[in-house]
Amino acid sequence: MFPWIKRTLRKRESWPNRVEAETALLKNPSFGGWDPRVMSRVLEHGIYLYKNGGIEEWRLTTPKHQEAATVVRPSIKDIDLKTGGMDDVTLEERAQVPDLDPSGWNPQGCFRPETQNMWKLLPNVRPWVMYINGGSSPYFGDPKVREERAKLTGTGVGGSGGIKLGAVEQVVIEGGAHTLPFDANLGKVATHAAEWIGREMKRWANGEKKRRDEWRNTPLEEKQTVAKGLLEAIEKRSPNKSKL
Repeated sequence: MFPWIKRTLRKRESWPNRVEAETALLKNPSFGGWDPRVMSRVLEHGIYLYKNGGIEEWRLTTPKHQEAATVVRPSIKDIDLKTGGMDDVTLEERAQVPDLDPSGWNPQGCFRPETQNMWKLLPNVRPWVMYINGGSSPYFGDPKVREERAKLTGTGVGGSGGIKLGAVEQVVIEGGAHTLPFDANLGKVATHAAEWIGREMKRWANGEKKRRDEWRNTPLEEKQTVAKGLLEAIEKRSPNKSKL
């Protein structure tokens, strides 16, 4: 991650004409091996003509500092390296990074809370999920990490039920990197996604129809009252000892 951030912050972000700007983007190693259809969109939307007074030049649509900020934010004191965690952080310092998790991965004074927060919420995911992984991804190329994520997903309160109930699937595209939706693997990603979405739409539609039919065929009186057997179940667990 850090090599990418350094390249991002050091890269050029303005050119005198569109040709030079497009040439620079095409030579950018971050876009190496990307599908030509994706690169056409990068060239179309990734730069724009800036005019202000006597200045006229082509610039990156997303400034490099904003691009880097989407990946990392500065923390304070490298507090993740301290044994006391947040214990010795002042109120003013805490206000700067209220969402920093000192027990999480915050290397070299940088952090982003979203990934850690979402990992903790995986058990509560209710929609069915298909994970498409790159076999060479620095994040999910490791089978152990993939399996841990899959086993967590949907298994908690409000969740889908997870792998056990067939609500979580995953595939691995061998050789695929972190950018596999954009590179030469784009077609494979689209195929896996389309097949899964097709199955999921049928499952969802069938479930919706079943629930509608059941509700439509339920008598009005039953719709307006609690489920049968509820009172009996409550009394078994909490016998009424009142003499009234």
